[in-house]
Amino acid sequence: MFLSWIFLVLIIAVLVILGIVLWAKFFGIHDLAAHPGTAQSSGDSADAAHQETESQIVSANRRAVAHGQLAAVEFSVVPRGYRADQVDAVLAECQAEIDRLRAQQAPHAQRAQDTER
Repeated sequence: MFLSWIFLVLIIAVLVILGIVLWAKFFGIHDLAAHPGTAQSSGDSADAAHQETESQIVSANRRAVAHGQLAAVEFSVVPRGYRADQVDAVLAECQAEIDRLRAQQAPHAQRAQDTER
């Protein structure tokens, strides 16, 4: 009788461990930067290609903002969201465009206020 209890406890322990392993495999946190096979650790040629792609994205985003096509703006996806430097660059371009348009509109707005008086 005592041996059957030990056997039952061992089976439950194995099932719990198996459940934890399967849970971690399917629902665990996966950090791409932690894997050695990513482009970040594959050498200088991958870094150069990555930099070129990044500069192309920034240039394309700058053109899209200049033409008012915000739907064409794209960002690189990284393990925890978008690249913050790309988002910051687009926001800076949008702010510069808003400032430019406000500066263009200021003389017209001043004339409109003067004619209302």
